[in-house]
Amino acid sequence: MLTTGRNTVRSHRGLGACHMGTAPGDGGSGPSRIGEGTELDRLGTFMTKAEMEVDETWQQWNPLLRGSQLRFQYRGVTIDLLLPRDRHDQAIFRRRQKKRLGRQYCWVVSSEDFILQKLKVGRPRDFEDAISVVTRVGDKLNRKYLRQWAGRLGVTAELDYILKL
Repeated sequence: MLTTGRNTVRSHRGLGACHMGTAPGDGGSGPSRIGEGTELDRLGTFMTKAEMEVDETWQQWNPLLRGSQLRFQYRGVTIDLLLPRDRHDQAIFRRRQKKRLGRQYCWVVSSEDFILQKLKVGRPRDFEDAISVVTRVGDKLNRKYLRQWAGRLGVTAELDYILKL
């Protein structure tokens, strides 16, 4: 899943989440808060030690995400660290898998959970990302799980649309 650069990576010990993707400039939160003592900041410090760079421009353009999201760049891949915001975000941790990213290990969420997260946000680029996963993974997707959560999240129509393409 990491090879495409478009999956979600969950942090160790449930501190937060990283979305991996290549969508440029879609948000940020002022100067980075790394080192200021929150769980997200501690994880951000870990990421910078792993040779990942904070995307300061993105941080500045998304002040409403301060304290809940950080964006990094790593070898041309965008990585967003997110704290869980809803029940689905919390449920994702049960299905995560440990994957190697460079010299570090990260938790990667399933393709189904990545699709659901993209549908929750609903920007045009997020639909493109979700469609690319459906195209790549195809029949291996757990459609029962997708439909169950799509109903809870209010994105059933969006899911039906991308599954029919």
